[in-house]
Amino acid sequence: MTQIKPNIGPFNASLDTFLTRLNLAPGQDCAFLGVPATTLKHWRKGTREPGAVTERLVDVLLTIEALNPDLFAALIPPAPPVAKRGRPFKVKT
Repeated sequence: MTQIKPNIGPFNASLDTFLTRLNLAPGQDCAFLGVPATTLKHWRKGTREPGAVTERLVDVLLTIEALNPDLFAALIPPAPPVAKRGRPFKVKT
């Protein structure tokens, strides 16, 4: 079995910096880019490279952030609701 070596390229580093700077909640960053959580995790680790469309999307988002911060803030999806932990209460009738 061969082991995949991470390839942290310039895009992976810039994507990680970009998403860290936005300080998004878990799941919110995936919704922002429109990709599954596992895909984003692989991109950040460098085990998978995104396509040219994704790289261009991030470039456009960085440009919008620089030129019009208010419009950029409107593009960020709302934080997902926090799930309650533990067993639900049983209602006695």
